[in-house]
Amino acid sequence: TFLEKHINIIDFNNLSHNIYIPLSFLEQHLDLFNFYALSENAGIPLAFFEKHIVQVKWKCICINTSIPISFFEEHINKVNWKSICENESIPLSFFEEHIDKVNFDHMSYNSKIPTSFYDKYSDRLNESNWEDLGEKINLDVLFCNKYIDKLNFGSEPNFLPYVPRFFPN
Repeated sequence: TFLEKHINIIDFNNLSHNIYIPLSFLEQHLDLFNFYALSENAGIPLAFFEKHIVQVKWKCICINTSIPISFFEEHINKVNWKSICENESIPLSFFEEHIDKVNFDHMSYNSKIPTSFYDKYSDRLNESNWEDLGEKINLDVLFCNKYIDKLNFGSEPNFLPYVPRFFPN
């Protein structure tokens, strides 16, 4: 194959990010690949990770949007909660089921989390979480009005044009 023919000049760190890596080539040269990048790679099938579970980099696989929730449920004690909270393919029900493990510091990076979730668990948010939430541009008016004293809108340039619309005089 092309890859076999040029194996001496391949940058395996970069190739590890390629979603079209032939699995036979990957398996044959596994020791040359970067498992951090492979774990994030949405083109790698779940069966590969199950076969090589010891080498999985949990910080990375938890942000991989192609991994089904059942995999994380099966390996719940290995889940990296900072990373998985940023994964937009994880259903809200998973976070609610494991609310004591949710990392609210990283949850604000997940744009799929509705404000109703933050409202429901507002007692779990710290000052830093409120600051991060204040910089999201997808907050609804009712949420903003309810928590106006806690939200810190900072100087995020993307949000400032929306403030007058949310808080008219």
